[in-house]
Amino acid sequence: MPPTGAAATAPPRPRRPCPCPARRPDRGGRRRGRAHPPRRRPPATSVVAFNDRCATGVLDAFLRARVPVPDEISVVGFDDSHLARLAHIDLTTVGQDIRRLADLAVGRAVARLEDEVTSDGDTSGEETVIAPHLVTRSTTAPPHDTP
Repeated sequence: MPPTGAAATAPPRPRRPCPCPARRPDRGGRRRGRAHPPRRRPPATSVVAFNDRCATGVLDAFLRARVPVPDEISVVGFDDSHLARLAHIDLTTVGQDIRRLADLAVGRAVARLEDEVTSDGDTSGEETVIAPHLVTRSTTAPPHDTP
């Protein structure tokens, strides 16, 4: 029976680009790691995950498959979360200046509400780029020599 009413006219829901389900991204990373384990000579030298939770799922899959990280392949997350800092995970990750991002966001929100110039002098609404930084830990190594 075809859908009727609002369901019949609703556009299809877009697919999420991240293979990690919203509630348990570590499971999605684990599934992705199992689906694409590195071969003897992996074409890639690293996996860069959507966030640190996905990266821990990838690490788990590699551990279970006995793929040595970082000797055979490197794993990098994003967020520099508390999970990445755990001693037994020690994940290389991309960090951000959260305090600076929060200060800019709050300053701009207040300025928009009060119709004032923002704390960084911006009245144009243009983007401000806060550069992320790499936090190197034990899940990365230099790439292998290729023949």
